[in-house]
Amino acid sequence: MTTLIIGGSGFLGTELIRQARAAGHRTVATYHATAPAITSDTAWYPLDLRDPERTAVVAAEVRPRLIINASSGGADWATTAEAPVRLAMIAKQHGSHLVQVSTDAVFSGISRSRYDETCLPE
Repeated sequence: MTTLIIGGSGFLGTELIRQARAAGHRTVATYHATAPAITSDTAWYPLDLRDPERTAVVAAEVRPRLIINASSGGADWATTAEAPVRLAMIAKQHGSHLVQVSTDAVFSGISRSRYDETCLPE
């Protein structure tokens, strides 16, 4: 199964890649500004979610069974509101499942290197 992780270069995306690979999934991930220095079996695509055409091209090339949107757009409406709608339409078009992650910086990343469901927000 191919999993496309939007925002794969971020904190959450990095962990999702690790878990998907451990589960035996072929992983493809995106980054926004700078290509990650990660060397793995993950294929990387540059992607700005504000660009609908590029988003459609990446999905068409990858043909994922699962799309996970772990991107972080802050207060940018085009990234946090409009892009997930487009991703949902793209997922439907390709017969993919979509997981939309929404968070407001629950963990600081300072006190631990790994977090799980039992950790208190900080």
